[in-house]
Amino acid sequence: MELINISVDKLSLVIPTKAALYRILVRELGYFLPNETSKAITEEYLLGVLRGKFYSLKMSEKKELVLKNDLSVGKFEIIEELIHKAGKPLGFTFNTAPDRVGS
Repeated sequence: MELINISVDKLSLVIPTKAALYRILVRELGYFLPNETSKAITEEYLLGVLRGKFYSLKMSEKKELVLKNDLSVGKFEIIEELIHKAGKPLGFTFNTAPDRVGS
C-alpha cells in the first residue's frame, strides 16, 4: 500500500462509514482494537486513534498479558494501569470501557 499525505479531516470525508474506518485501522494500519460492536468503538474514538490523540496498541506490539495469582483484578484497574503506562488518553472512559477485544 502506497502512503500519501492527506489530512485526517479530508480522509474522513472519503471514508463512508464507521465500519469502513474500523476496518482500515485494523486491517491496513494494524491497530489492535476492541470488537467493532463494543460500546467503546465510536467515530470519535476511531478518529482519535487515527489522529494519534488516543493510545492504541498495534498488533506488532501486542504481547500476551499474564496475570499472576490475582484474578480478581477488574477492568477498571486494568484501564487505570493502561492509562498510566500509555501516558496519554485511551479514548474511552470507565462508562464506555470495551467489553471485548478483537483481532
